[in-house]
Amino acid sequence: MKITLKKKKLTTGKFSLYIEYYKGKIVDAEGNVKHNRDFEYLNGYIVKDDIESEYLILYHCGNWG
Repeated sequence: MKITLKKKKLTTGKFSLYIEYYKGKIVDAEGNVKHNRDFEYLNGYIVKDDIESEYLILYHCGNWG
């Protein structure tokens, strides 16, 4: 199993953090390859601070409203 921390760019400009669990590949009877993977979203975001050019990580813990 391969575990990778990845990011996905959102329309707001932030990056959403998630973990990809790659469990290998499966070949069906027709010879098609399907990749077996799961994703876990961390509710963490990377935001670029334009003033200081640093990246800040913001975490969402629980409900905001």
